[in-house]
Amino acid sequence: MKFSKLLSIISGFGTIGLLSSVLAKIQGYVFPESLALFNNYITGSHDIVQYLIKLFCVYLSCFIGGFVCGLLKGARTETLIMAGCIVMVIGWLWLSVGQSVWFWTLLIFGVFPFSFFGNRSYFSRK
Repeated sequence: MKFSKLLSIISGFGTIGLLSSVLAKIQGYVFPESLALFNNYITGSHDIVQYLIKLFCVYLSCFIGGFVCGLLKGARTETLIMAGCIVMVIGWLWLSVGQSVWFWTLLIFGVFPFSFFGNRSYFSRK
């Protein structure tokens, strides 16, 4: 594998990880109760809104991570590897937390499409 391809995978993965952490921290400042969201079971509609905000943040991170991967000459294969690594991290987090199955399922199923939508080579190559 060429260095540029490896760099695109690492940069896309890092972008997703860093951006989702920053967005989660911002959400924690705006909604302090969202920091304890995974410690409790869903109690009301406010918790569901917090989960949906978290989903949106991770989907946005995957889109931008796919875009960064594409900017660095990453093709579909590199985007697939990058998204697969993110899914493994999400799977590990799911096993650590172990609740709100619908949230983790939507999160895992959204990583690949949003990463591919962000990759500009997905639109330019047929």
